[in-house]
Amino acid sequence: MLKKIFKIIIFSLIVTIVLGTDACNDIDEYLKGKNIQPLPTCFSGLNGELISLDLTNNDSFNEEDYKNIFSYDTMNTLGTLNYKYITKNDPSDEKAMNNVCPSEINQLKNLKLLNLKYNNGNKAVKITKPLDLPSTIKELNFENIAIDLSNLPTLTELETLSFTNSKSEDSKSSSIGTPKSFPFSNTLKELRIQSSNVNILEIASLTNLETLEINCSGDILSDKNIDLLKNLTNLTYLSISCTEQEKSIKPKEIPEFIYSLENIEKIKFIGQGIKSIPEKLCTLIYLEKISLSSNKLEGTIPECLNNHYGLVEVDFSDNPNLKGNALTNISIKRCNYYDTKVVLDEEMTCKSWNNVYDTSSPSSSSSSYTYLNFRRYSFIVVIVIIIIITCG
Repeated sequence: MLKKIFKIIIFSLIVTIVLGTDACNDIDEYLKGKNIQPLPTCFSGLNGELISLDLTNNDSFNEEDYKNIFSYDTMNTLGTLNYKYITKNDPSDEKAMNNVCPSEINQLKNLKLLNLKYNNGNKAVKITKPLDLPSTIKELNFENIAIDLSNLPTLTELETLSFTNSKSEDSKSSSIGTPKSFPFSNTLKELRIQSSNVNILEIASLTNLETLEINCSGDILSDKNIDLLKNLTNLTYLSISCTEQEKSIKPKEIPEFIYSLENIEKIKFIGQGIKSIPEKLCTLIYLEKISLSSNKLEGTIPECLNNHYGLVEVDFSDNPNLKGNALTNISIKRCNYYDTKVVLDEEMTCKSWNNVYDTSSPSSSSSSYTYLNFRRYSFIVVIVIIIIITCG
């Protein structure tokens, strides 16, 4: 009798853990009750705690909905929130500005990664009021959202920040702020900017940066202002790809400050006006990857790079006037000499590819957190447990 009672208690506890109420179920039921689609994607841990949520607002949420969704007790464990606002309203509409980042997000006291996306074609909404966000955020990504960083709270743990298409139609100058407006300059390590307005002085003030990616549209960088980045002495990865710049202002050589970056491991200058590959690159002892595709390279590749045994990847493609011999350095694993006059050697050990994709490059869409979707298998687990107890 005692054995049977014990089995019943164990079974009840397991069912409670596996199928117990959590925020995923609560949100689903709430949205179904109001006929709001689409339903969110949730990821829960072994104990049912909420750790990741993809939530899409198809212009159907009101203030009450936000309060209900973000008020569940189980939401306090949420680590990642992907929030997308889809609308046909004009970006200047006050409703658009209020919905792109609901103030209720501030209730998520364990939030580490926040992705905010505004979806209205290629338009960007401009945020002109202060945002209320949890101070626990370590990674913050904006897409189609233009914001002055002075409107952000002090995010004392922020390490990664990215802007994609954060260029509002009425913004002629920087949409990101001024050096004095950065409330997290001491913690920020990674900054990624794609198709967004930015003032080079703003970036130059972030002296603790280790990763800087600029994929810009417009005349942001030039051979006259690029040396302002010389204060970023902690950089290990620098990528600049601004193919839409005016030809007259593109840097014509690798900037001199690069050679003072003692820890630099990866450099990319794509679509610039660089004319030669300097031998001084060989002095960068930690350099692993070089990409100078789609420039104006002439002459030959420095022979000293054959003796740089830390080098694992090179891309000199789309430089039709580049001549001489390819590198035979045995440490190089990947290489690209497409559309050049470089002579390939039988002794080359690297694999050649035409389309460059750096698989080790950081990406604003990837998270450093791994989650288990335990709910997906919960029903199977319960069935197995019932069979075991019944047969036991």
